[in-house]
Amino acid sequence: MTSSYFKGINYFKWLFYDTSKPTERKSFFWEFYYPLLNTILEEEKEILNK
Repeated sequence: MTSSYFKGINYFKWLFYDTSKPTERKSFFWEFYYPLLNTILEEEKEILNK
């Protein structure tokens, strides 16, 4: 992601997200929220750089 708030967060995914627990609520961030924000920010970056 391009925002400083999320910079380098992928390096710490293993600390926060446990794939062995399907009911864990933190998976929402990694499976839906993070990819959504990443897509939105990347598309906006492309639009602004045109």
